[in-house]
Amino acid sequence: MLHRKTDFPKSMTYFQIGWMSFAVNLSDIASMGCLPVGYLFSIGIPSSINIKQLKSIANGMELCSNIYSTPIIGGDTDIHNELTISGTIIG
Repeated sequence: MLHRKTDFPKSMTYFQIGWMSFAVNLSDIASMGCLPVGYLFSIGIPSSINIKQLKSIANGMELCSNIYSTPIIGGDTDIHNELTISGTIIG
């Protein structure tokens, strides 16, 4: 689970946040010697995030997904007081 205040440096773009949210889960499955099959994520979205920023997060996830041939297979969204992303890679 990643939080805006503690896990993403202030200088990080929303695209980079999306990429990192995906990549840290790839790293976890690789450390177990497994190959990734699919990615699930949940995102808590604060009211301060606009649609352009949210699309940028999605674009970062999508590019990482494409490069590492690991499809996004599901997820959930909710309103939250801080940007929070929780991901799981199935492998």
